[in-house]
Amino acid sequence: MSAGPATLRAARLRLGDPLQWARAAQRRRSAAAAGPRLLVLALTLGACTPENDAPLAPPKLVFAQLTYDFGQVAQGTAVERQFALRNDGETELTILNLRSARDCTATLVGGGEIAPHAAGAVTAHFDTDLVYGPQRRTITVYSNDPTHPAVMLTLSGEVALDVAADPPQVYLGVVPPGVAVLREVALRTRADGVHIGLPEADASQLTLQLTDPTDDTAVAILGIGTARNAAPGPISTVVRVPTTSARHPVLRIAVTGIVALDAPTPLPRPTPIPQPTAAGEERSALSVQRSAPAQFE
Repeated sequence: MSAGPATLRAARLRLGDPLQWARAAQRRRSAAAAGPRLLVLALTLGACTPENDAPLAPPKLVFAQLTYDFGQVAQGTAVERQFALRNDGETELTILNLRSARDCTATLVGGGEIAPHAAGAVTAHFDTDLVYGPQRRTITVYSNDPTHPAVMLTLSGEVALDVAADPPQVYLGVVPPGVAVLREVALRTRADGVHIGLPEADASQLTLQLTDPTDDTAVAILGIGTARNAAPGPISTVVRVPTTSARHPVLRIAVTGIVALDAPTPLPRPTPIPQPTAAGEERSALSVQRSAPAQFE
């Protein structure tokens, strides 16, 4: 007698469904086979995952040359030099400021923001019109380079004297009227055949006189004083001294001061000793020239 459907269902519940066994066995075999492949995939993905990015190197200002010797030039010659620079860092370099002497100007070529490994330049221009003898001028470059925030560039050489006033600027101070000589200015030349004419100024408060020189490089001494009837108040003028020099037909001497009726009479200062190597007071300026800089070598 054959078993009915109810009997077969009961038997399956006791023994388990063979089809379910087969499916479970297949899942176990698939999982066992996939295990190594998943491990290899996980290792591969781990190897391809980038590590934490290392911090970028800060900006680094590097100049191809820090000094320039212009040799010997005639007084009045314009000295110019371009100092090539480069950013050897991994982040942007910013030129913050340039400082130079008053007779020396500095211009930044190409802009103040310099990308990593990009180049730029600083152009220096030195006016030798009022100086002579050994000269040295410096330009200080300020940047966001944390290691060298200030870098000094130097121009040096010798200026052959034509004709010059020493000093080219005079401050009289607070002085009374009627003092014949308050300051002396040496008029110097080494050029043969250069002669000095009579000085003149627009300020009626001043008196001017020429006397004989006191050293070999001076052709005359200019004495500056105050007139007896000098009106109280400030003095700001330029004394003009004509010469026979082709390069410097007129010497200009800036004179400032104050005339006060109750000011004490000062002692006259002696004729200055030549000291042509002074670099002068520095000034601050950031001038940018938008053009291609020189090659960094």
